[in-house]
Amino acid sequence: MGWSIATLGPLGLSIAVWILLRRHQGWWLLHLLYIPSAIAVAQVGASILFFATDVPDGDSVEGYTLIAAFCFLITALLVHAIALVVASVAVIRGRVERG
Repeated sequence: MGWSIATLGPLGLSIAVWILLRRHQGWWLLHLLYIPSAIAVAQVGASILFFATDVPDGDSVEGYTLIAAFCFLITALLVHAIALVVASVAVIRGRVERG
């Protein structure tokens, strides 16, 4: 359960933020809140994994199970940031073309 949360949680949160942003206009705040929220979700999933396996910290071999989770976290953060930049450029270009 913890591994699934740590691995798929940031990706699901990113999709949820983008779906929410299609309906509401306060998009900068949600994008800024996504980054610490995604990191927190990954850490909570890791904590659940370590608690379930009765490991006090991630310094043991069980910590290697989270390599995929943290790779997905970095990927989700990068894709989200790139998509934010592309959307911002499109908004700015739209304003410049309108005058």
